[in-house]
Amino acid sequence: VGGGGGSAEGGLLAGFRRAVDRVMQEDEREFYVPTTAYRFLRRLHEVLPNHSLILQDFDFLPDAVSGVGGPLVQDIVRGTERNYSSIVDPPPGSSDIIFPTDFTRLARAYTHTAATPPASPPRIVGAADFARQYANLD
Repeated sequence: VGGGGGSAEGGLLAGFRRAVDRVMQEDEREFYVPTTAYRFLRRLHEVLPNHSLILQDFDFLPDAVSGVGGPLVQDIVRGTERNYSSIVDPPPGSSDIIFPTDFTRLARAYTHTAATPPASPPRIVGAADFARQYANLD
């Protein structure tokens, strides 16, 4: 995040950078913010205020790019997977970029985007526990 002198926008960006620097550990300087997920949650609350929601996704990806919430960047060439160490390494449009989901932070964002607090807080349940509780195995 760049800062600039003088302008209100530059001051805001510089202030944001200082705030991030204070809370992030030295080894967490690279982090990925799930802006699309946040926009989805905001829109969901606007359009369907009385909704129910179940989400399932990966919370860990092997060989992910370094950084907090770093994605897996991968392509397949002639049947062979190739992983990249940065989101800028592959040619644009040539690979898949898959982000893990931090469900604890997503639950906080879900609560934050609601106009009124949910009747009950979001629950985070692992896939195996969810299947044991809700799957009909008969």
